[in-house]
Amino acid sequence: RDRTISQGVNLNAGESLELSPGMLARQDLVVIDGRALAALSGVHRDWLEEAVRDGLGLLVMADADLAGAMDSLDDKLLSGFTLVPEEANTNEAVPVWAGMSAPSPMPTAALDLSASDAMTLVTSESGRPLDVARPLGLGRVAVSLLRERHGWQTSGAADVFSSYWARLMREVARPD
Repeated sequence: RDRTISQGVNLNAGESLELSPGMLARQDLVVIDGRALAALSGVHRDWLEEAVRDGLGLLVMADADLAGAMDSLDDKLLSGFTLVPEEANTNEAVPVWAGMSAPSPMPTAALDLSASDAMTLVTSESGRPLDVARPLGLGRVAVSLLRERHGWQTSGAADVFSSYWARLMREVARPD
């Protein structure tokens, strides 16, 4: 808790990663976990919503904190998404997308994910939605239940890792 990881690639000298409308306008995709999204101030959430409406892609890593805060969040970022705690799920699944399948089960959040007017990007072998995206203005918001995607890269399945992120970037990130 109260720890963050920020990565800046191709930043100009003196450029900051501090959240601001200008910083968001220069990004194609923001990846944030549910707890951090729920903890953003109203002003920061407004900036993020406006940036998505202007074309930014937003990928939210769902967690129990976000599921618990869904009803109290007063904005349009997650409008149309539903996250419900689901104890019946095994908390792991073999992800499948666009002709690719993960070589083994991956951990997932113990949540049931659905969204109206959405595109399912990744499912489990049984058809459970794992990554879902929906439009918001010119941008897209995606919510993911998958955990530990880095395991593909570190276990020698770099092709799976690359295919997964290529799919998400193509479908969620700001278009060219």
